[in-house]
Parts: sequence; structure tokens; C-alpha cells
Amino acid sequence: MSDACGANQTAMSDACGANQTAMSDACGANQTAMSAELFPPGTFTPDPRPNTVARMLAAQYGLELKLLLRNGEQLLLTMFIPITLLIGLTLLPLGSFGVHRVAVFVPAIMALAVISTAFTGQAIAVAFDRRYGALKRLGATALPVWGIIAGKALAVVTVVFLQAVLLGGIGLALGWRPHPLGLLLGAVIIALGTAGFAAMGLLLGGTLRAEIVLAVANLLWFVFAGLGHSPWRPTPSHAGWPGSPG
Repeated sequence: MSDACGANQTAMSDACGANQTAMSDACGANQTAMSAELFPPGTFTPDPRPNTVARMLAAQYGLELKLLLRNGEQLLLTMFIPITLLIGLTLLPLGSFGVHRVAVFVPAIMALAVISTAFTGQAIAVAFDRRYGALKRLGATALPVWGIIAGKALAVVTVVFLQAVLLGGIGLALGWRPHPLGLLLGAVIIALGTAGFAAMGLLLGGTLRAEIVLAVANLLWFVFAGLGHSPWRPTPSHAGWPGSPG
């Protein structure tokens, strides 16, 4: 009888184990089916491949543009000071710049705005990015070196375009009436100046220490601002000046 009881207990335990296994398998199958519906295959699969160069460049461009537009010092240098100078020098009777003062100061202030954004701002930003190790961390990513430079350049071009539109609109409101050929020539000069000064800013910011770059870039900004209002610069009374009213 004891052997029979032991055999029955063994059979019953085997049957319970089989039932539990079947139930766990069924629950696992149900959970797998539910997971497949909620999370398609591949959702949590590691995919260590780098993104496309175009998307990485777009992300870098967006980051650089946000940094430019969110920085209060950059906005002061690139927007507030040029706008203040344009309005003040046009409306205040300072110096002898002819009757049409706005035609003199709009091109000069646009040039100063390009220098502020492409040269001074970029030199200081790159120098402090080097100091804090931001460029070193970017260099460790999948973004190529030329992509970092291109992202900065595209952000500068965007800000310069906004400056040109804003300063041009203020100039038109103050009575500036340029010739269409003068506008075309001005666009070409702005493009060339942006490229040249951006290259100079990247060279300066990537060569010297951050403190030295800060001093030199600001000093050169004042030098360029003084050259923009030098006595030998032509006035609208000269023939062929694009901003002359005809």
C-alpha cells in the first residue's frame, strides 16, 4: 500500500508539474504576443550605426543657431548695437555726412554687423568651446570635422541674413532707397565678407587662448568700426554710390 501511495503521489506531482509548465508556457506566449503588439520587433534592439551625415549636420546647425540666438552677449553684439548705431547715427545730427545720412550708415552698419557675427562672435565662441572641452567632445562623435565647421558656418549665414533683413527694413523705414543693382552688389559683398571674416574668426579662436581671443577680437571690432567711418570713405554725393537717391 505504501508503494502504491508513493506511486500515486509521484504521478500526481508529475501531473501538477506538467500543468504548471503548460500554464507558464501559455502565459509566456500570451505575454510575448502582447509585447509584440505594443513593441514591434526591433524597438529595443541596439543599433550602433551612426546617423546619416545630412541629419547630423542638420542637428549641429540647429544647435549652433540656438546657441547664437540664446546668448545675450551675442545678441547684444549682433543685433542691439548695430540697430542702435543705425538709428542713432541717422537721426542725430552728428558730423557732416550729407543730406541723406541713412544712405551712408546703412551699408556701414551692415558691414559692422557682419564683422560682429562672423568674426568677433565666432572667434570668442570657438575659443571658449576649446577651453571648456566642447570641441574635443564633438570630435569624439561620428560628426566629421568639416561638419562641425559647416554647422557653425550655416548658423553664421542665417544670423547674417536676419541682420541684413532687419537692418535693411529699418533703413527703408528711415528713408533709404537703394538702387536694385546696388542691392545685388551689396548681397555679393556681404556673402564674401561673411566667408572671409568667419574664416578669420575660426582661425583666431582655434589658435590663441580664450582670454587673449576675447581681448583681441573686441579690440579688432573697435578697429573695424573706426575704419567703417573713416574720412576717406565715399559719401552718397559721389557718382555711382548704390545708396544715393538718384
